[in-house]
Amino acid sequence: MIVAENGSGKTILLRLFFLFFSKQWNELAKYDFEEIIAFVNDKEYSFKKNEYRSSEIPNYVIERLCDLYPTYRDFIRKGLINYKVDEILNDEFLLGDIEAKYDVPQSLLLSILNEVSSNNISDNKYDWLGSFLYLPTYRRIERSYRDLYGDMAKRLEQHLRQLIPEIDLRINDEKMFNKSSFSETENDLQKVFDTIWSNRDYERWAFRKEYFSMELVEFDMFDIEFRISKLLEDKTFSSSEVFQRFIKKSNKYLSNDKTVILSKDGKSIRISIDNKSLPLTILSAGEKHIISLFSYLLYNPQNVWLIIDEPEISLSMGWQENLINDIMDFHIDGIIAATHSPFIVPENFNNYTYGLNEFKEIL
Repeated sequence: MIVAENGSGKTILLRLFFLFFSKQWNELAKYDFEEIIAFVNDKEYSFKKNEYRSSEIPNYVIERLCDLYPTYRDFIRKGLINYKVDEILNDEFLLGDIEAKYDVPQSLLLSILNEVSSNNISDNKYDWLGSFLYLPTYRRIERSYRDLYGDMAKRLEQHLRQLIPEIDLRINDEKMFNKSSFSETENDLQKVFDTIWSNRDYERWAFRKEYFSMELVEFDMFDIEFRISKLLEDKTFSSSEVFQRFIKKSNKYLSNDKTVILSKDGKSIRISIDNKSLPLTILSAGEKHIISLFSYLLYNPQNVWLIIDEPEISLSMGWQENLINDIMDFHIDGIIAATHSPFIVPENFNNYTYGLNEFKEIL
């Protein structure tokens, strides 16, 4: 537990923890530091910023990227290899130039660069395993995606409707040219949509891996509802110990006769008030915060290190006093938290709690 007043830099320190342990070296190198030394399982690890360089992209990484992004195979093989990762990441104008020259969306380009970064440093040097879940301050956006970007979504939908006939025509032309049922465009589209759906389900399988990291932001309560509904597709999950613990812990914090319940069809969770089944959106900000937080601990929590910034946001003092121990009751591997509230630190954590000023070098 790290305790410090607002503006002291605890959020930056917490993010450095996350980037280091999740091995996101390019992101880590953007911060101002000389060296990070950490002990993991009694073994010392060191990362010196001035010794880190993003090198040319290895061939095996190029081939892996081509499999992941087949639509942009030509760019990856003929364009991307002409650049170094750190050059692109540190030059916004270069990033824009590449987007314009090769017709590659910046968001996709950044995804490709992150994939390259994760392969540029040998795991033999930083060989720890672990699952790291990072929850930044106030990570939930209260309004839904449609509320925030509804106009953009409508324009995109209209544009896609205009494109569909053109795509159909191109697919049919390719099939006629090939004198078969094969179309490269159709095949590429199938791979794109397969990738989209696999990314949407990422949380489900990522938590089962030996090593993963995830930084989460969510829109209203729809992401939570989707996440839990996916888990409940397994008919045995609703009776599992971890799900029953989730229900019990969540209900501990709800007020005014509200209760978290399983829907009648067993496919989602609902809020019961006066025998009425209502959506999660009717909860207060603090209640949403609690259910959101606990929902992340439903995936093999014994394998997860939780890194959380200001978990006390939206919570009353009484709730703050119980929160950390309730999180630990999910039997997670460990927790690193930054806070400015002394009320959130339970007595049994006193020996693991430090003020940020304890780490400042005395000159």
